[in-house]
Amino acid sequence: MKRIIVALTFLLAISSAASAQFAPTKENLRGLPGVRVIVMFARADGLPDEAQRAELLKTLEADTKTQLQEAGIPFSKSKYADDLGKARLVILVTLDQLNGFVHPIVTEVQLVQRVHLARDPSIELDAVTWSRDGVGGPKLEIPMIRDQIGRLIDRFIRDYRSVNPTQSASSRKDSSKDTKR
Repeated sequence: MKRIIVALTFLLAISSAASAQFAPTKENLRGLPGVRVIVMFARADGLPDEAQRAELLKTLEADTKTQLQEAGIPFSKSKYADDLGKARLVILVTLDQLNGFVHPIVTEVQLVQRVHLARDPSIELDAVTWSRDGVGGPKLEIPMIRDQIGRLIDRFIRDYRSVNPTQSASSRKDSSKDTKR
């Protein structure tokens, strides 16, 4: 019995160390010049009205861009990849029917960046380099969704500022000059 406990403890320690090594962290935000914001549904069964779906996506995108702008984090205004928007801040929203088995609201914010393999820099791929998620319920309510995404974006901003203190401060100064004109 002691051998099994020791073996399980050892395996747990190894798996924890391995997952921590590959987990997206705030260090991956260091030097990030800006992001392109993409808001999309992973699934929206809980919100059957197409007009409500489209309006919610627009609202979440506007909320996110406002938060980033107020924080001084540059974002691309283009829908296409440009130098500023090569990194994509992807907001995924899952809205499920209330059935007692799943959370009706599941949200995730991911930063997706183009990366190179260390063993072969000629190989490039897109990878999630930072992410946070959340769940909500027991009812599917639009204010709850907006608040949940807002808290995840606040976390992104906090992590970004912690590794880019001078970059975010200078961005705020530049944006304040633009608004005074």
